[in-house]
Amino acid sequence: MMPPPLEDRLNRLADHVAAPATPDARQAIGRRTARLRRRRHGRNAVGGGLVALLVLAGAAALQANDPDVETDIAGPSELPALTVEGWQVAAAGDETAPPDTASGSLQVFRQPDTVAGPSIVLRHEAASDPVAETPTAQAVIIDGAQGYIEQTGPGRLTVRWNPPQTDSQAYLEARGLSKGEVVGFANDLRLKDPDIEYPPAPGTKFGFVAGRPPKGLQEVTAGPASPGSDDVRRLVAERDGAVVDITIDDRGEASFETHVGEVLASGGDVEQVSVLGHPAVLVEHPDGRWSLVWRQTDDATVIASLSDVDRSTVDDFVGGLDEISEDEWQELKADRPAPAATESTVTTP
Repeated sequence: MMPPPLEDRLNRLADHVAAPATPDARQAIGRRTARLRRRRHGRNAVGGGLVALLVLAGAAALQANDPDVETDIAGPSELPALTVEGWQVAAAGDETAPPDTASGSLQVFRQPDTVAGPSIVLRHEAASDPVAETPTAQAVIIDGAQGYIEQTGPGRLTVRWNPPQTDSQAYLEARGLSKGEVVGFANDLRLKDPDIEYPPAPGTKFGFVAGRPPKGLQEVTAGPASPGSDDVRRLVAERDGAVVDITIDDRGEASFETHVGEVLASGGDVEQVSVLGHPAVLVEHPDGRWSLVWRQTDDATVIASLSDVDRSTVDDFVGGLDEISEDEWQELKADRPAPAATESTVTTP
């Protein structure tokens, strides 16, 4: 169902603001305040400004009389929840993904404000075994040690090696860079901790200090390989035969990089777009599906897969996305329970 006209929204919202501070009024004002902060589509500047003034004034009046009124959507320990205006929700639910057992460190290098351009993902973990040679890999020397470089997809190179005099392995995945640039970057890396043993001792520092990355890349994150929880949110929506399947997890950078890598490796057409104010990777797959990947928060990664759609429908979907409160999500779950998870919808980075 399409949203009501702007005038109807203003009239109904004004009724809530003028009424006593009932729970329904608090919920309506909180909901609209939070949505206003996050929605970037579907309003023109004048209408958006009028709604902002009215909603914020009403929220401030309620908070002055009741300090317990909250207008934030998701707390720091909550997964975000999304819905899509103009689409019929077929299923909504919370699931649990397989445990993530990754360890060590994860470092990511990319150009500022770019998620679809050249990048380097670098992982480092304790290991007692040497890296194994694969049939399509070429031997290469990294910091005096033998490693292997391999082309694993269009514009995608991987390098694996054992940093000298440590019980550890390093894995580097680069996109949009030449072999010379990748090998040069790897040889400029210096261990943060040169005394890594297997199993690692408490306080071991994994990761590298980088030299000067190629093509203006900058380190955008450095941290543990598997932060976050195993909680996953899933929403399935339909419109005129089109279907979108959305999953949200909070496994941080590791999940985001894994899913970006998967969609880029499909060989489809890649574009960077903006979704709810966040940079996102949009890929049209050779089989006609579309995928979107973005971070809704620092830890929460959203993966949307659309089938039986064209580009205009993808744009309509992006414009209709809206973040909702936890209470609204629980109501949606109760009304439209999600089917059991499948391997294609819940994955482990």
